[in-house]
Amino acid sequence: MEPDPEDEILPTVRHWNIGFVANSPLGRGFLTGRFKTPDDMPRDDYRRYHPRVQGENFQKNLELVSIIERLARIKGSLFRERSSDILLLPYP
Repeated sequence: MEPDPEDEILPTVRHWNIGFVANSPLGRGFLTGRFKTPDDMPRDDYRRYHPRVQGENFQKNLELVSIIERLARIKGSLFRERSSDILLLPYP
């Protein structure tokens, strides 16, 4: 089971003003635009059963990917470059 950094780790990171590096920052392919439907994931991929990529959550994630794709086109850059930029954004 993976810890939820949003609940457990990030408050401490913010408190001590230290950095946080995400594991698989491009979502193991999700933020690269590789997956358009859950069926695009391999049958044995554990993410098929993870709530973050099931049902309406999958669609919400695709909407975010679409925003990144549009930003990349506007900036004349690669999608993967813009999706990596998310990691560098300061916490609001």
